[in-house]
Amino acid sequence: MSEDRLLRALRATVREMFPRYDFLGKYRYRVLAMAGDRVDLQAVRKGAGLPDILPVPIASGMAGLSAELTPGAIVLVEFIEGDPQLPVITAFSRDGGSTFLPVSLVLDATDAVRIGEQADAVELGAATAVVVRDGDLVNIAGVQPGPGVVAVRLSLAPPPAQMLSKVRA
Repeated sequence: MSEDRLLRALRATVREMFPRYDFLGKYRYRVLAMAGDRVDLQAVRKGAGLPDILPVPIASGMAGLSAELTPGAIVLVEFIEGDPQLPVITAFSRDGGSTFLPVSLVLDATDAVRIGEQADAVELGAATAVVVRDGDLVNIAGVQPGPGVVAVRLSLAPPPAQMLSKVRA
């Protein structure tokens, strides 16, 4: 038996024993569009024998996190338990290109979303001002007539009971 025939026979045997073998890895797919919380995808390597799959959910690995992905972004898809009927996006390719960042990102929780106490600052991007936290010292320039700065320490704690008033509407 020639080596090529032996190799083909071995491959056929492995495929027969493990029919879902092709669906046990992570595969690159390109984002075509979003449809609600599902992503329309296209296989990056057609020669890999993988299907173009539509639509696919995102399993980001973190509860409460969801994203609207940028068309053209590359994501990594796994097939749960090797089942081609159960594709899921499990990772995002860090190519450094313009499609890596999502269109929008949501982080939500039923109680609170907290930033660690050791964080020196909370930044919300170039389009917004600095986030003020409970107990932060805030400098306000130009509030008084003449030069100077007003410093205010914010407290988000409830006011004392004697400062509360009732209003009848």
